[in-house]
Formats: sequence, structure tokens, C-alpha cells
Amino acid sequence: MKQWRWLVYALIMAAMGLGTVGVHSAPVARAQGRAPWLEVWYFPADDLGPALVEYRDAAGTVLASYALASNNIVEFAQGGGYLVTDDNLNTIGVFDPRMGLLRYYQVVDKPEDTDAEFYVLSHPAPAPNGDLAYAISRVSSQFDVPSYNSIYYADPAYQQVRTIYELESAEPWYTVTPFAWSGDGSTLLLHNQPQGIGGYILFWTYQGVQARPLANMEQVTWLGDLDGFADDLSRTALVAYDDQYVVQGINVIDVASGAQTFYPLPALGETAYTGGNAHFSPSGTRLAYQVARENAENEKFWTIGVDLTNGQSQVVFAQEFTEDDWDYAYVAGWLDDATLVIGGPWAGPSRLVNVETGAVTEVPGVFLGYAQGVSDVSDFAPPGMVPVQCDTSPVSGLAPQVRGRVMDQAGMVNVYSWASYDSEVVAQAQSGAAFTVLDGPQCIDSTLWWSVRFDNGVEGYVIEGNYQGRYLEPLQ
Repeated sequence: MKQWRWLVYALIMAAMGLGTVGVHSAPVARAQGRAPWLEVWYFPADDLGPALVEYRDAAGTVLASYALASNNIVEFAQGGGYLVTDDNLNTIGVFDPRMGLLRYYQVVDKPEDTDAEFYVLSHPAPAPNGDLAYAISRVSSQFDVPSYNSIYYADPAYQQVRTIYELESAEPWYTVTPFAWSGDGSTLLLHNQPQGIGGYILFWTYQGVQARPLANMEQVTWLGDLDGFADDLSRTALVAYDDQYVVQGINVIDVASGAQTFYPLPALGETAYTGGNAHFSPSGTRLAYQVARENAENEKFWTIGVDLTNGQSQVVFAQEFTEDDWDYAYVAGWLDDATLVIGGPWAGPSRLVNVETGAVTEVPGVFLGYAQGVSDVSDFAPPGMVPVQCDTSPVSGLAPQVRGRVMDQAGMVNVYSWASYDSEVVAQAQSGAAFTVLDGPQCIDSTLWWSVRFDNGVEGYVIEGNYQGRYLEPLQ
């Protein structure tokens, strides 16, 4: 009943044009020195209701709140407030706050894999105006020749898609993919993305970073390897190691001159063997990064704060790792020059760390970052429940935990073992058959798939609709 009460409440509020503003959160006081853009906060789905995305102003007040059927929109909170999903190898998912719609687009330019080569679709990087940059890379199955990388640029509705640059990677094991933009959206950042490499990797260092202005992609500024960068690309940061791969501190590099300033690691009482997650504060006067033991069986993370005006470094937060507790193994960014946010979208509530006083506050929600270029929600859709659009499929009418039925005109639908027409058909459901949505949606081959449990006990994956029409609907 808790799930139903929350959902009914959200639907009523949406119908009234009030949305779900303020359901999860309260304003958090902000200090001086913050980015001029709206903050984006995320609440993963739980047994009380769907996931939420909130947009907050400089005072921490919630200006718009959207309930999402998917838990996958956790990757980027830049680009005009647009968020992108991480779903499968052939689709790009975008939450558009201006349309109030979650769209999934099938990437039509991605060729089929062969025995000799395979094709990699990179994660999209939304620009401050909401447009998307992504790459499709052709990689040798034997990793014996450099990859060939096509960089694409698309509008948020994916109506206009064009190739803006093509280049080979320096090494066969890498693809060249976009991962971020400068704060003003003029310059796209590309890096070397390793392929076929796994293992226990806590921090991601962007390798061989190149900055290319959108107006002239032939022009390039090489930024090298980095763990973080300033929004205006004036400085980068890279964790420093000795020849035994022990963390020594962090280097801040002036991009124009190439000059490096080293800030030593404060005393930890033990050795750190890996580091990353570097973030400059909004005014650029502070820097935060993390280091860790790099021991999967006995892990610990330290969050380091550096005052770039006086060179002082200190441990501002430390966490011992337990098997099911990675809550604060991530620096999400700064709310202002004094307030650091620790915690990733896969974890739980974020913690706010005041680097001046050492005070630590747990708050509801997860900070995704700033909606670059957005200072108000005047052109956003009214808050409320977010429908799903899968390429050429109908807009979704379902959500996790919602009751549904097979539509009368659908006749009989197949129930699959997985979200694929190639998977086993485990059962068939007649029109009128009722079910409960367990999870989803997934957009595969322009088709919306849901994990459901029918009232007769059968569980599996069914399609809600495709270009031919709709087959499922909410149970009235």
C-alpha cells in the first residue's frame, strides 16, 4: 500500500500542475562562492516510489521535481539540465526537462559487429545548450591497429545529427571519445578510453585529453592526463605518484604556461596506492580529491581538501570500506567554496562536508552536479511524473510497481526470458491479463521492454509497444 499511496499522490499532484516539489528535501544553506547554475539532485527509486530528479537554486530551494520510471539517469548533470542514461550498447537515453520527457534514441549510424572488428558507442556528453556529443569507434577484434573514431553532434530531440570530427587513436587499445565540455560550452573534451581492460579500478584518470573548440575541431589544445579540470579549462589536476606507485599528493597544472604546482598529501598514518576524483571549487580557490588503499578486501578512502591560496592540505573526510557500503567513495563536487559533496548516485544520501569547520551533514538525495548554463526553470515542463519515449515507440504509460494489463486489441503477447526477441519465450499472455511491473523500462531495437509478474505467477519481459502500436496499458 505504501507504493500505491506515493504513486497516487504523485499523479494527483502532477494533474494539478504541482508535481512532487519538496517531497524529499529541504533547502540547505549555501555559503558565498558557488556556480551560477542550478544544482541537480537525484533520489533513486525505492519501495516508496519512483526515482526523482530535482533542480535547485542557489538557496537550495527546489524549483522543479520529476518522478522517473528508470533508475538509470545518474550519469551526467551538465548540459542545460539534460541528463543521459546508461542503458545498452545501441541507444542514447536523454531526460529532457523542457519537454518533461524521457527519450530513448536508437543510434542508426552504428554498424553491426563482425569477426574482424567491433563498434563501441560512447557515453553521450551533453553540452550546456543541451546538445549531445558522442562517438562511434571502430575497434579491431585483435587490437592490432588504432581505432577509428567518429565524433557526432546531435540536438536533444535527436532530429539533427552530424559528424563533427574523425580521428584515429594513438594506440590500438584505446578509443577517442568525448566526456565533457568547458563551462561555456565552446570546447569539447576528448580522451583515450581503454578497451578490454577491467579489474579493481576505483578512480578514473582521463588519459591523453584534448580540448577542441566546436567552432573549429581542427584546433586542439593538449591537456594530457588529468583527474579533474577547471570549468574554464585554465587549470587541470593530476594525482602524483612515486616510482613505487604510492600517492604523494596532487599536481595542479596551468594550461597556458604548463607550470605545475605540487601539493603534498597530508599525513594519513598509512599508505595510499590510488587516487582521483579531483574537483575545483566554484571560484577555483580550493581543490578536493580522494585517495584509497586500493585493497578490495580492506579498503579505506580519504577525501583531501587543498586550499590553493595557501597551499595547505588536510583530510576532510575518511571512510572505512565495508562489503556493502561504498556510500562516500566519490567526490560529487562543490555546492560552494566551503561545502564539498561526497557520495555517488549508486550509493545513498550524500554528505556535505564543510572544509573550513570539518562539520559533516547527511542530507537526503544525491548531488549530480550543476545544470551548466541554466539559472532558472522558466522554460521547463511542469513538474510531475515523466513519461518515456523510445525512439519510434509510443510514449510509455507504465512505471515500476504500477499495475497493468494486456490491451484488448493486442490479442496475445509473448513473455520472454529477457528483454530481447532472441530470448526464450517462457509463456504467452491473453488480452486482459493483469500484471505488476517489476522493473524497467529498457529500450532495445526501438522497443520498450518491461520486467513484469502476471497474476498467475509467470514472470518475464514483455514489450509495451513499438512502431506498430501499443500492447500494454495501466490497469484502471
